[in-house]
Amino acid sequence: MSEERAVYRRALAGVAIAIGVIAATGIATSWVLGGAGAAVAAAVGAGAAAIAGLATPASMLVGADRPIAAFGAVVSGMWLGKMVFLVAVIVVVSRIDGFHRQPFAWTMLAGVVASLAVDLWAVRSSRVPYVTPNSM
Repeated sequence: MSEERAVYRRALAGVAIAIGVIAATGIATSWVLGGAGAAVAAAVGAGAAAIAGLATPASMLVGADRPIAAFGAVVSGMWLGKMVFLVAVIVVVSRIDGFHRQPFAWTMLAGVVASLAVDLWAVRSSRVPYVTPNSM
């Protein structure tokens, strides 16, 4: 396995762990503060954050061994897909009467921010060169 693929796997695992912790914390806190409905809203927010957060390292892992144009297409397509997904989720939950919006929003926001932080950490701590040595 190349170092590049290892970075993407590390990011994928890190995002999964971070969002799992955020989901558990958000659901438990929401249950205590707002009851079962708030806990369900937090779970929906964590699920949306998980799908959005895991999409980036997963798409990079899929495109890692492809030519640069294909890699860009995979990553860009996944980014567009997750933006459409997030907007659709927000539109759907905004139309549900009695849906606890705050636990949903805070849990989703925490998950998305955590996934960005993990992605940044994984890339910054990697030792992948920008260019292939002796390629010129």
